[in-house]
Amino acid sequence: MEINVSENKRIVEIWLTNQEQEDDSISEFVQNTADKYSDKKYKVAVFMSGDNDLFDCTEGLIEHNLCL
Repeated sequence: MEINVSENKRIVEIWLTNQEQEDDSISEFVQNTADKYSDKKYKVAVFMSGDNDLFDCTEGLIEHNLCL
């Protein structure tokens, strides 16, 4: 798990691996951390690793954005 806090932008980023996503104690910690910072008017973003191929996903996102 990685937690990045930007005081000047009031943003909290929480990064989780696949294994961490399955751990109930980590999920509870993430929820408590998100609640704590939300109460302080921070925006909280939780990023979770996936199982899909990064190249294929990025390619699909770029193709989609080109059509907008």
